[in-house]
Amino acid sequence: MAEALREVPPYFKTKLRTWVRWQQAFGAVNASLGGTSVVCSVLIGANTAKPFMDAPWAMTLSAAAALATFLVSILNAKQYNIAFEQAARELEAAIAIYRVDDSVALRTLADAEVRGLALLNRTRPDKS
Repeated sequence: MAEALREVPPYFKTKLRTWVRWQQAFGAVNASLGGTSVVCSVLIGANTAKPFMDAPWAMTLSAAAALATFLVSILNAKQYNIAFEQAARELEAAIAIYRVDDSVALRTLADAEVRGLALLNRTRPDKS
């Protein structure tokens, strides 16, 4: 007969879900802005070979490509995506051990949270 798994405190479950959601959000932002930049750039390039857009549309697409590229670089969405994924995995690994091993202290989950926060703090731009 299989032993029951130990219950994880709701705080840590919520923290894990939050970090996973932020990871997904930053991934979506990075992909959508990058995709927008690529599509606009391709259309602008195709329009120079054989014009099929009016000048205002071409200028608007050019500005959209530049803005999307700027936002990809300034928001650091990819770095935040990676940091939130690593932080979530750190906590998820500790939760997995905590649930099956009764000798593992609750402190293990807190330590994993601290390591996750350290990963996230490394992603922040230097304020100096």
